[in-house]
Amino acid sequence: MSATRTMQLLREGGETWTARLDAAVSNGRLDDVPFLQTAAWATNKSVTGWESVRLVLEAPDGAWIGAQFLVQRLPARLGALAYAPRGPIVVPTSVVDGATLRAEFLIAVRALRDEGVTLVRLEPGEAELLREDEDQVQPPIRATDVVRAEWKRAAAHAKVTLAPAKPLQQRSSRRIDLRGGIDAVRAGWRRTSSASVRRAEAAGVRMRVGGPGDADALREVMVAIAGRTGVQVRSAAAFAHLLTSFGPRAELAIAESTEGHVVGALLLASTTTTTTEIFGGATDLGNTLRAPYALKAHAMERAVLLGSRTYDMWGISTPGIAEFKAAWGGQAFAYPGGYDLTIDRARGPLVRIALRARGFGG
Repeated sequence: MSATRTMQLLREGGETWTARLDAAVSNGRLDDVPFLQTAAWATNKSVTGWESVRLVLEAPDGAWIGAQFLVQRLPARLGALAYAPRGPIVVPTSVVDGATLRAEFLIAVRALRDEGVTLVRLEPGEAELLREDEDQVQPPIRATDVVRAEWKRAAAHAKVTLAPAKPLQQRSSRRIDLRGGIDAVRAGWRRTSSASVRRAEAAGVRMRVGGPGDADALREVMVAIAGRTGVQVRSAAAFAHLLTSFGPRAELAIAESTEGHVVGALLLASTTTTTTEIFGGATDLGNTLRAPYALKAHAMERAVLLGSRTYDMWGISTPGIAEFKAAWGGQAFAYPGGYDLTIDRARGPLVRIALRARGFGG
């Protein structure tokens, strides 16, 4: 790895990191910017006590690898956890390849000791295509063999141990290519989806775009969903903070009945490449009126209008949801999961135990 001896380890602020990601996209070197790796997401997480650190390892020829880490201070003198959701981001060149970048980065993250970090949790965003006949809720491990093998080789070269960890983020998602325009997107919908969109319109469901001031509408929908599923619901203030953190790159898609009642909502966040639906759904009345179909159609149309290349439906949690999302076309992808890298040999293993006890994977 002699080519890496002149690599430079950088710590970047939010604006510099954002400019780096945007430049990689505009130069055709990066296809996807996950919203979890944006400075806006770090701003959103700061309200719950997470700090952020961005490390970049850059080669003289322009190859680089970097990640935005969310850092959480731990109790009982356990130090801190550094968590990179959908990171690191790897941007190789013909001279310095991805394998070299990964291995060198695993060594370089030891610099996080300066922040008191004792354990690093990585959840790479490199995804592999799933066949339609494969389990999309719990993708088979072999579905991500290629990506996992790359990280295994990197760990061997770096002479470090990457311990498998239960991921916090979704193991799979369905993504729709928007680059052909909205007509091409609609052509990918099943007839049942197109018909349900028309039925929602005929039933009087109307769509509008909302912002932080409409956070109560999203909470109302999430409370209705929680009544059916038992999921925890964030406060309206938390939703408003998320929208504010992303500024013009986030909005609400709100579905209303003819009487003006909110019957569905989606919170959408966009990066320079991708629009992702993070939270949302429909009320019981909204389901009757086919509001989920109106929401999806509207959200995809907005994503095309905003210039996104990809629409990400963000997760496939049940077979029913898998079937519903498949009806909109696109392709399902699986992610390789999580890895823990111990920075402090004494406290790192204790942190893993503590994280499992808190339900934070492990």
